[in-house]
Amino acid sequence: MQIIIKNYIYILIGFIFLFLGFVGLFLPIVPTTPFIIASVWFFARSSKKLETWLLNHRIFGKMIQDWRNNGSINKKAKMSAIPLIIISFSGAIFVNEILVVDILLAIVGTSIALFILTRPDSSSVKV
Repeated sequence: MQIIIKNYIYILIGFIFLFLGFVGLFLPIVPTTPFIIASVWFFARSSKKLETWLLNHRIFGKMIQDWRNNGSINKKAKMSAIPLIIISFSGAIFVNEILVVDILLAIVGTSIALFILTRPDSSSVKV
């Protein structure tokens, strides 16, 4: 019984992350890739059918497979993510008046951008 409840909870969490990733396609502040990767992680532990569906999805499938196989991120996704990170974090720093929070936001934004930039490009990874 506990396993069934756990599976339903994981499926629910997977769909929540999938929804957030989908929203990220349209809202620049919300990232897509991490939410989709989290979603497939939860589906892999609860429903092979949902995991397979997401792996074969026409929008998200290649992104997930690139990450799983090579730890790589598509160049187009990188080039759209970096400006959005800069805009989002700069906006948050601009409206904030607490120096410590501004410094933390700058560190987090820079760390995220550097992490994305240092991942291999999926087109340059040799299989």
